Amino acid sequence: MFYDQHMHSYISIDSEADPFQYIKNGPKYVVFTDHLELQSPGEPKVDITPAFDLLLDLKDELKERGTELLLGVEVGYARGIEGALDHIFSKYPFKVKIMSAHHNGDYGFMSRVDIPRDEMLNSYVDTLLEAVTEWNDFHILAHFDFGFRIHDFDISEIGPYEDRLNKVFETIIEKDIAFEINSKSIFVHGNKALYQWGIERYIALGGKLITLGSDAHHPEDYMLGFEEIIEMLVGNGVSELALFNDENRQMISLKDALEVIHRLKH
Repeated sequence: MFYDQHMHSYISIDSEADPFQYIKNGPKYVVFTDHLELQSPGEPKVDITPAFDLLLDLKDELKERGTELLLGVEVGYARGIEGALDHIFSKYPFKVKIMSAHHNGDYGFMSRVDIPRDEMLNSYVDTLLEAVTEWNDFHILAHFDFGFRIHDFDISEIGPYEDRLNKVFETIIEKDIAFEINSKSIFVHGNKALYQWGIERYIALGGKLITLGSDAHHPEDYMLGFEEIIEMLVGNGVSELALFNDENRQMISLKDALEVIHRLKH
């Protein structure tokens, strides 16, 4: 058993993907982690809540086609939304909960605002550290590199951010929140070197919970580059991946994961 733990469907604000297009090759499970963004930047602040019921309405039809839906969610960090999150978490049966830092309350970290690069990167790393410090009820930290994606950044420039990123890793290790290797970051945004650095640091600090997420917003990006990422992990001495299904966490060998990937991608 293995599945991509970071994907988006048409209930995400930035995707039009048909859920059934992801299951053409008959995966046993499919996970959609659509965007839940409360208090997003704007005047006034904007709450973006997916229509999770639309996905749940597809559960039986997906099952008839041999695929079990695991409802997931990607929650963007914002201050003061814990009460609203508790209400939403109690309302829907989320099986995979991933957290991310997409904005600082004033602007999104993928926005091409007229702010110096280093100021934006510092704000991003501060927000990411605040997010993992303040939040607990999550399985996975998504795309730790998110705020670096739009910038021309070389890994030799990591120095000013290194201590805080180490603290991010230490915090998620302490809380048993997994570290996601995001293939969109690596293969679309060119952050392979940053992930190589991150994997080495995470492992050196004692981290053992690693997940793979394509961050697919289109079906063709399902399990994007997972075989190459597994090669990276093998080169770093990693032998297994974490899979989440509510409070049931399983560890799966890279060999077994690769067999599933080959079956679904070829």
